[in-house]
Amino acid sequence: MLTATSLLPPMLEALEPLLAAQWAKVRVYAEGEALKMAQTLVIVASLRRTDQINDAQAEGLIDIQRHAARTVLLTIEGIGLASAERAVDALLAAVRDRFNGAVPSPLL
Repeated sequence: MLTATSLLPPMLEALEPLLAAQWAKVRVYAEGEALKMAQTLVIVASLRRTDQINDAQAEGLIDIQRHAARTVLLTIEGIGLASAERAVDALLAAVRDRFNGAVPSPLL
């Protein structure tokens, strides 16, 4: 079963090395954004699995959270656009297989 608490550790493990130089400064933000992303993925998977939303809607919901996480990271001094995008990509890559296995068709 897909849960936010099961998705969170691999997401944080993927983030920390990318943001190692600023980890002390960004940790609280990174953890918060990873949790929000994990919660979003769980909700989207549930809604998609029960056909309450279609693939396009699911992708839209994931994109909203992806942009929100990137924006939060960009507000931190020393985190540039490329670093923020790599961090968000790493969050999703860390759980891609688990998430895609929980929905009818791959969305990540």
